[in-house]
Amino acid sequence: VFSTSRFQLSFAPRGCTVGDYVIAPGAVFAFDSTLGDAQLHFDLETGRDENGIPTFYTNMRVQNLKLAGTTYNDMELTIDISAAGSDVSFYGDFSLPMGSMVGDFELSVNSSLLHMAGDVTLSDWKMVGGSFDINSFNFYMSIDIPFGSGSCSNFSAGISGDMEMG
Repeated sequence: VFSTSRFQLSFAPRGCTVGDYVIAPGAVFAFDSTLGDAQLHFDLETGRDENGIPTFYTNMRVQNLKLAGTTYNDMELTIDISAAGSDVSFYGDFSLPMGSMVGDFELSVNSSLLHMAGDVTLSDWKMVGGSFDINSFNFYMSIDIPFGSGSCSNFSAGISGDMEMG
């Protein structure tokens, strides 16, 4: 029912070298597992960059998990934080009792720019006993905000779809 193909746990605040095997300064906890038909991935890392500044990284992914009437076809969250900047991304592909939904979002910030973008797509949603149907719905949004005087920001968004009401 539950099996793990990879399991990693390391804790080396100052780093460690044993022969050819090198563990960078920091800590790691990671695994890849299956639970029935579902695949699970988890990766959490803390460390230090080449300048000794703390870093943080995590990646979590679930595929083909069926739970409470929802199938998580593919869902992934990644967070990467360092002195150079921060990046967060999320992707989700879900099959719900009323239809399908796919979402894709990203947020990044560094010393020169804040960027945020995302889109959501719904398809074949049947609600209220079939008297309210969303055949397709698409939403997209993107924002770029540069830092510094005289900088101009950019914003764009779009929406489209097809809906029927009985």
